[in-house]
Amino acid sequence: MAHAELKKQMMPIFQEGIIEENFGNVFGGDGKSGAMEKWRKIIELDVPDGEYYRKAAIKIRKYGTL
Repeated sequence: MAHAELKKQMMPIFQEGIIEENFGNVFGGDGKSGAMEKWRKIIELDVPDGEYYRKAAIKIRKYGTL
C-alpha cells in the first residue's frame, strides 16, 4: 500500500483519538473504546516512519503505556 493512501487511512483514526482524549476518554470504559485503542490501532497498521505512527507513539508515551 502506498504511503499516501495509508496516511489518508490513519488520519481519521488519529483524529477520533484526539476527540476522545479531549472528552477525557483516554482509556475507554463502559463498552466504549478510548483514545488509546485508536492510537494502538495506528501503531499496528501504519509504517514506523509514518507521520501518524509517530504522532500516535507520542500520545501513547504521554500516558505511559507504550
